[in-house]
Amino acid sequence: MQSHARGKNRADATTHNSEQVSPDTPVKRYNLVLPEILYREVQTLANKEHTTVIDLLRRFIKLGLLVAKLTQDENTSLIILEGDKEREIILFI
Repeated sequence: MQSHARGKNRADATTHNSEQVSPDTPVKRYNLVLPEILYREVQTLANKEHTTVIDLLRRFIKLGLLVAKLTQDENTSLIILEGDKEREIILFI
């Protein structure tokens, strides 16, 4: 399944994002190829959250950058709480 935003100007393409992109903000385009099963998972989550796949991918990237930054400090731990369970996430980036 592929979708393309052809024929839309930049303002139109950014109106559905959680963060509006100013016309003065430089942007980069990146084509991403995902396995279909992974795309379907992201699409399902986007539908549940009433957002777009691209919006979710932007959020995932921001979260990944935050995690990468945190893991650079040896005195910082990433902890996930699930109810009464606590898990430390160790990443090798």
